[in-house]
Amino acid sequence: MPDRIFNGLLIAQLVVFVAYSGVVMAMTHRLRTRHAEAWNGMIQFTLFANNSPAGSLKFLRYFVFSSAYRALGDTMLGGLTIALRVLFWTFVAIFAVMAVGVFAK
Repeated sequence: MPDRIFNGLLIAQLVVFVAYSGVVMAMTHRLRTRHAEAWNGMIQFTLFANNSPAGSLKFLRYFVFSSAYRALGDTMLGGLTIALRVLFWTFVAIFAVMAVGVFAK
């Protein structure tokens, strides 16, 4: 993969990561303030301070890999979840293209 394309993908991945982090912070704030029971059930997941592999997996399972969040009945959280899913899979796709590009050399 040419360096120019790789560098572009790296920058794109960084942008996606920053956007993803912003959405996660907005979601955890909304969960903490409006759905404390669900937030406590996720081991009080936060992006930095209380981040553990178990908490991260619970958060991903609840929002990215299932539709359990719909039981909360929060349309704003639903919109954030759609954004989170798009960003998550975009990040995975960019990472996969970069990995294939690195190993194809």
